[in-house]
Amino acid sequence: MILTVCALTGAEAFWRHEGHQPTVTDDIDLWSVHRARVEHATRNDVVLMGASRMQLDFSSAAFHQSMPGRELIRLELDGKRPLATLRDIAENTDFQGVVLCAFVMSDVQPKLKDNQQPNVDYYHKGFPLNRNLNRRISAAMEHRFIVLSGIVNSRNIFKNVI
Repeated sequence: MILTVCALTGAEAFWRHEGHQPTVTDDIDLWSVHRARVEHATRNDVVLMGASRMQLDFSSAAFHQSMPGRELIRLELDGKRPLATLRDIAENTDFQGVVLCAFVMSDVQPKLKDNQQPNVDYYHKGFPLNRNLNRRISAAMEHRFIVLSGIVNSRNIFKNVI
């Protein structure tokens, strides 16, 4: 046990020295954790929806600095148009806060408008309490420790060594 703790501590120190920061793995369970937050959101909360433009171009730090006291619920999905999520929030919640939804007119095409629907369906049908709790704990740990994040895996280690 002591050897394992020493090895993990050494790896953590090494990756931090190399300039890495802890990151949280973005997956359908994490999206569902954030979607669940909408159920208890207040009028002061802000929900972000969109695809990669919203993920990459919106600064959470700037938001919190200019809007202290407001919670930010991020429901963006890379490469997936937000209309299914927008429809879900409108039809299935009592949310009365602000929604910032980024989309372009081509996103309403029949073939694109529902491409966040698998996440919405998963949240409603396949996201039990134990997965919610496990994902919250995992995200909290990944946020603090590089060795638990997806950035440090055997593929990345060997790529950096070779």
